[in-house]
Amino acid sequence: MRNKYLLVLMAVLANCVFADSVQDDTYKYSEQHLTKQQVNDFLVNIKKQANTESGLLQFIDYNYKHNGKTYYGLLNCSSASTHKAQHLPLTKEFTKRNYKLIFNKKLVSVINAQTESAIFSNAQGFMFGDGDIWFNVNDQNKISIVAINSVAICPKK
Repeated sequence: MRNKYLLVLMAVLANCVFADSVQDDTYKYSEQHLTKQQVNDFLVNIKKQANTESGLLQFIDYNYKHNGKTYYGLLNCSSASTHKAQHLPLTKEFTKRNYKLIFNKKLVSVINAQTESAIFSNAQGFMFGDGDIWFNVNDQNKISIVAINSVAICPKK
């Protein structure tokens, strides 16, 4: 009887491992309505642009709409004076003025080191690194930055 349970348990575990590997390849980006190839193409493009003077600006959608609702990308950082968390909108003027602080060496290295297999994806979007940068797909099917978490101290507004 014990062998029967052991066989059933092994079959269930094998099925879970198989389902996980299928999900990684087939369903990983399904909530964003993207294919693995689209994400790979995006990864190649963003790495190329990360190494240019202001190339990452093109990944910020300043009128980001998802399901008809407008969102702004956020820079999540700490206030220099109070060290409290702040969530600053990535507006066009703010982002251009603070480009080198926002897209600093740490963030560029995260982008350059990112592999498709290491991308985490869920209903909120997908991330690079350890949540350093988050992306989502807007209503025009463009991948856009929705949050940056790699800047320790906030730049001046």
